[in-house]
Amino acid sequence: MDLLLALLAVLLALLPSSSVAWVVGCANKPAPSTLERVAAPALAIVSTFLHSNCSRLAANFDSDILQIATWPTFANITAAGSVTVHLTGYALGVPMCATDPLNRLYWYNRVAGLTGHTIEMETAYTRDVTMRWDPDFQPTSMVPEDYLSFLVHGAGLTFSVSGSQPRALQTFTGRYGHFDTFESFELHQPIDRPTPFEAALELTGCDSDYKTPPRPSLHYIVPPKGLTIVSDVDDILRQAYVWDFTKALQYLFLIPFRPWSNMNTTFHQWADRVPSAHFHYVTDAPETSYRKYVVGLDHFYPRGSHAFRPIDFSSLSKAMSPRYWNVRRLIETFPERRFVLIGDTATSSTLSAYGRLAKEFPTQVQCIIMRNVDATEPANWILPNLKSLPADKLLLFNRTSELRGFTRVLPDIAAGKMTGCGGMETGLPSGKVYGWEAGIVSAYKGFRVYVACQLLSEQRPSWVYCRLDRRSLKV
Repeated sequence: MDLLLALLAVLLALLPSSSVAWVVGCANKPAPSTLERVAAPALAIVSTFLHSNCSRLAANFDSDILQIATWPTFANITAAGSVTVHLTGYALGVPMCATDPLNRLYWYNRVAGLTGHTIEMETAYTRDVTMRWDPDFQPTSMVPEDYLSFLVHGAGLTFSVSGSQPRALQTFTGRYGHFDTFESFELHQPIDRPTPFEAALELTGCDSDYKTPPRPSLHYIVPPKGLTIVSDVDDILRQAYVWDFTKALQYLFLIPFRPWSNMNTTFHQWADRVPSAHFHYVTDAPETSYRKYVVGLDHFYPRGSHAFRPIDFSSLSKAMSPRYWNVRRLIETFPERRFVLIGDTATSSTLSAYGRLAKEFPTQVQCIIMRNVDATEPANWILPNLKSLPADKLLLFNRTSELRGFTRVLPDIAAGKMTGCGGMETGLPSGKVYGWEAGIVSAYKGFRVYVACQLLSEQRPSWVYCRLDRRSLKV
């Protein structure tokens, strides 16, 4: 289910590429890959659905400005003071139809229509949620200007730190505006904990008619040694309900960022217990959704670096397993740091990624903490492949109160005085534990659930069993 939602979100993110009028080509236009060519028909369908209220004229730009979207990333530092920073993001141009409040409301209603709801200008009352329309409050929902945008591909980039002269990066924006590279500079000061610094990125090589203002970017210099806490976001830090397609769309596009349980309190306790800890948040949500995730996480959780699903189809492996590649790059960048990986059992990509990483980096991956979704969400029909996780490093919990023991021993784990989860490991649960067959059984269960729930819609009789029934699921 999480893969289905990710693919839908990627299609929405890529929708401008289906029409030449929605592409701004700069000096170094990349040739499309085979995968990009195959995806083009699907992108055209999605583009028609969402762009029906937007003019396709390139002259409809808002002040003819090309922008860079980026988010906090990590950087390492050597004993000699050489800093290497990870730079990633995408380039876009925002048309008028994406910034006008009425057009934005129209866009939201197009998405809300997929969930059977509409949004009024002030407040919309639905069957189980209340959605407020506030075009100036970014965390309220996904920002349509990030989707209804012109793609900027083939652009060069410059990078500068603390007012220094901009230097050209050895990379260009890809077919869908994505860029990803590392850049080094000198910093001669001691770093004993994650330390933020600001830099600036700017596009180059595009038509002189377009303005390309510098985009401030935030990064965290992380010491070579210490503890890094890597966490998934959906249904472990943020309410997402990935097993319910309708609710998942609502919580992704329409409903404000809501922490799951009191996990934000737990994370702040960890930050207080280990002030030098580095927090890294990783999700399979596409990078075009970065604004909601970054603002929400920065508001509720300790600040740290972020990683998203890149809008880049140059590699099939990385397109299908972005979480694995994002976390692997982080671990390889800091070979002397210790890592705690956190996720939930309803996100299959998290289970597979963490299992692979634990095998490939057994000394660095100390502990894997997984929320057992079934214990608190009876509507969940996704079976986890728990056999992919090492039982001797697994801490499975139902509620955040069960993490108090881990909170107590976390300083010793960070200092290297204790290994694994500090004696808090639970191992695999008793009873039936699924392996690779979990995917097949989940697909069958999901089909039965959606036949019972969706095909009969609101008129289904009360005796029809529906695990997603809103009469038993309260927000």
